[in-house]
Amino acid sequence: MFLYQEIVVHATYYSERHTSYPQRTGISPRITRIAVNSSAKTVYVQMTADVSPLLPAFLNVRPISAWGEAQVRVSGR
Repeated sequence: MFLYQEIVVHATYYSERHTSYPQRTGISPRITRIAVNSSAKTVYVQMTADVSPLLPAFLNVRPISAWGEAQVRVSGR
């Protein structure tokens, strides 16, 4: 069984590994929520990023958010 703190560490690690392109363009996505469904062994992560550096200033773009999900696969420990 994973502790919630372990889940947060793993979710942070994997989300940072998959956000290298936005970081190269000056966008810094950050985790804003983590939800755990232990019966389904699924973790949901919401990330938010300010994408305004990519667009003209007159558009007044707000930060965008997106959810991702991952299912836990535990092998012999």
